[in-house]
Amino acid sequence: MWTQPRATIRQILNTNSERMVFILALLVGFSQALDNASSSNRGDHLDWPFVVIVALFSGSISGILAIYLGALLTQWTGRWIGGAASIKDLRVALAWGYVPLLWTLLLWIPYIAIAGQEMFTEQTPRLDSSDARILALTFFYFIEVVMSIWGLTVWMKAVGEAQGFSAWKALLNMLLSLLVVLVPVLLLVFVFSSVFSK
Repeated sequence: MWTQPRATIRQILNTNSERMVFILALLVGFSQALDNASSSNRGDHLDWPFVVIVALFSGSISGILAIYLGALLTQWTGRWIGGAASIKDLRVALAWGYVPLLWTLLLWIPYIAIAGQEMFTEQTPRLDSSDARILALTFFYFIEVVMSIWGLTVWMKAVGEAQGFSAWKALLNMLLSLLVVLVPVLLLVFVFSSVFSK
């Protein structure tokens, strides 16, 4: 998946294999839940081991929903631009397309080792007092950014291969799927804010 995503996803699709989709969905959700817990300072209220446990359970649910509902939306909006993949093939492509991003889960080992509780808190006095810790953390952040950028590229190629079009068209497919969700939500927010502001 790292170097030949199209050939790899084509081989997986041709073997009719959906065995790993559920497990990959759990891991994707867990990874995103850890990132969300860090950015929302969950450690201000919970010790970091409990933050990780909560992320594991909540992320597992959100990961499954993201892959399975994402496949439905991707198929629906993909048909508008010539996509031909089945929902099953899109579940496989979406899940396996996230594989490079899943390697960022391993970065949480040095993150916790370097920052501990402060990976999940707003105040970071232990980190702020150590240039070496900040430098080490910055180094691993840089690795995560690089892996995330390449992961997005791989994801686009995987979806594009399943749909039968280019990676850039796969990105358009993703943006259309997001718009289908965001536009109704924004309209509802606008309507409710207009009603309650009167």
